[in-house]
Amino acid sequence: MSDATNPFESPQAAAADVSNSPDYAVTPPRPKSPLVFGVLSLIFAAFGIVGGIAGMVIFAVMEDQLPAQGVQPLPFPKWYLTATQVSGFLISLLLLAAGVSLVRHKDSGRKLFNAYSWIAIAVQVLSTAFAVYVVLTVAAGSDAAAIGGVVGGVIGGMMGLIFPVLGMIFLNRNAVKQSLT
Repeated sequence: MSDATNPFESPQAAAADVSNSPDYAVTPPRPKSPLVFGVLSLIFAAFGIVGGIAGMVIFAVMEDQLPAQGVQPLPFPKWYLTATQVSGFLISLLLLAAGVSLVRHKDSGRKLFNAYSWIAIAVQVLSTAFAVYVVLTVAAGSDAAAIGGVVGGVIGGMMGLIFPVLGMIFLNRNAVKQSLT
């Protein structure tokens, strides 16, 4: 017979009695992936926000000075450079909101991260395709450096897809969905 006040009973036996009672509910540990992707989202968002602001300032200040210094401007149209800077900044803000919510273990963070992922994937694919088109038309496919740039750009673009794709895989598992509030 087990008595909870028995000083001669081992703690393991008392714990076994408690764990067999219907009032004792074992809660599984919370998945770590929301916290991991939340912290990574905050870091990447900070880089994106700071880089976006710096890029817009440098682009606005240095645009007219590059040809005077003998530096060839990028072969991309101005509307494309402006659109990528602004969209990158806005996507970083979305990633920041997702990161904060994921660190707080909120389901809205998962939903925001999914939205970020789909937008980032679409933008990355479109940007890579446009960059390949511009480089091939400017270089007319004859310059080895241009072809190397295209290959490097495509590989770099695919590397940029790793984070959003892995995030969607890990954050949309049933155990993670059920653990988020």
